Amino acid sequence: MRLTLMILAFLYLTYVSKADDEGPGPGAFTNCIAADAGERWNIVNGHTQPECFGLARKCTGNPAVQAWYYPTQVIIPTPYRECDQICIGSTC
Repeated sequence: MRLTLMILAFLYLTYVSKADDEGPGPGAFTNCIAADAGERWNIVNGHTQPECFGLARKCTGNPAVQAWYYPTQVIIPTPYRECDQICIGSTC
């Protein structure tokens, strides 16, 4: 009986640890997503709406890019391109 419980506990812990390693699924958490020319972009440092839109234009090189800012983080599914530039003053 004791051995059976130990085996079950081991199997359960193995299952739980593998589930934790996999995370929420393929993708990344972000506040800012852009779309340009059929590609989705994760704008990493777009933590405010002005930063999001400015960095989306800067990263894609398109002043008319579509961008979405989310006050709470959302998951952008793969595939996507990532831009981790920083917006300082007028650099956006």
